Amino acid sequence: MRRGALIQLLILSAGQCALATAAAQAVPLQVYGQLPHLEDMALSPDGTRIAFVKTEGNARIISVVSLAKNTMLGGLRAGEEKLRSIEWADDQHLMVISSATALPWGFIGRPSEW
Repeated sequence: MRRGALIQLLILSAGQCALATAAAQAVPLQVYGQLPHLEDMALSPDGTRIAFVKTEGNARIISVVSLAKNTMLGGLRAGEEKLRSIEWADDQHLMVISSATALPWGFIGRPSEW
């Protein structure tokens, strides 16, 4: 009987040590507020290219990579523009959809997303 109680005590102690270690290695709060490093990906219709949006800080970079040669074909620094998505129009053309918060010229009211 004592042996069973001793085993239970050891198991509880090990569990408490594991919880204490996990709490000591908690992830900093800033990590949860960061943007993901890769936001959007799109495969070309013929499957030879992939386009993606890479985030560095608050700046966004659109890159196009050849899958066959594993080389970068081109890129665009979008800065802090609000990129909504990227889509292939065909095998050669990439569409970049963005938006801005503004009030159209001549209108009265609150700025909206356009």
